[in-house]
Amino acid sequence: MYETILDPEKLAADVVDTVRAGTQAPLSDCVKTARIVFETLLQHTNDDVLRKVSGILLSYSISQQDDAYIDDLNTFSNVAEKTDPRIPQAVIAVNDYEFLYKLNNLYIMDQSQEVRLASIRLLSTLASFLPTVICCLIETKLPMVLAPAITSSRYSKEEKSLCIKLLDMMAMSGQEFPLHHLSPCKVFGMHWSVGPISVSMIIQ
Repeated sequence: MYETILDPEKLAADVVDTVRAGTQAPLSDCVKTARIVFETLLQHTNDDVLRKVSGILLSYSISQQDDAYIDDLNTFSNVAEKTDPRIPQAVIAVNDYEFLYKLNNLYIMDQSQEVRLASIRLLSTLASFLPTVICCLIETKLPMVLAPAITSSRYSKEEKSLCIKLLDMMAMSGQEFPLHHLSPCKVFGMHWSVGPISVSMIIQ
């Protein structure tokens, strides 16, 4: 009978990812939380794997983790553009579109400009040929995040362009935005609930 050999580096990354997915907190906070958990466990057990994981978390590189996210997101975006649309549709539809909502939260919550850019690039790519993506994103708080980003100096030119593109697709879809979190919100003086309006025409 074979025993599973734990990889401390993979375990550390998996724990951080799990905390991040469950709390939607910034990556640095997730690393701190994971570190505290393993340090607490080490007070009650003398386990070599836990000790190695705790040591890895002490020197955990957020930049390396961000690079991994960016590579994965950009790879998926490139593949999605070149493959049969049914394939990315099947991927994002798993577990009631869990991947799509996690990607949405990653864009909203992440503090890294590079990660945000890769996230919205993938969202924009998927939305351009999968109508279900637009339907799902309209139900989230993403429109409220995208609208002020267009005129903010904190965002790059490419990210602003992608924000406009996504908002334009949402507005032109003909689907009304849910009033429970968007009714007080106006975008450049126009209510989103009035129906399809081209955002690119509004922003002049």
